[in-house]
Amino acid sequence: MEKKITDGRMNIRGIRRTLCNIDALQEEKRRLESEMAVLVDMVQGCIAENARIAQDQEEYQKRYDGIIEDFDESLWGCMVEHITVGRNKEMTVIFRDGTEIQA
Repeated sequence: MEKKITDGRMNIRGIRRTLCNIDALQEEKRRLESEMAVLVDMVQGCIAENARIAQDQEEYQKRYDGIIEDFDESLWGCMVEHITVGRNKEMTVIFRDGTEIQA
C-alpha cells in the first residue's frame, strides 16, 4: 500500500512540473520585450525628427500611428480585456483601457 502512495506522489510531482513549466512563456516575454524596445526606439526617433525638422504634420501622423496590415494575435491579446456575445449574436468588446465597442 505504501508503494502506491509513493508512486502517486511521484506522478503528482511530474504533473505539477509539467503544468508549472513557464520556460516557453518566459522566452515569449523576452521576445516581446525585445520587439517593444525596437518599437519604442522607432517612435522616439519619429518624435525627435519631428521636433528638429519642419514636416507635413499629416504625413508625420501617418508614420507615427503606423498601419497594421495583418492580424496580430499578440497585439489583439494585449488590447482586448474580454468579449461578450449575447443570445442574439450581439457582441461587446471591452478593451483594457475601458473602451467598449458594441456590434
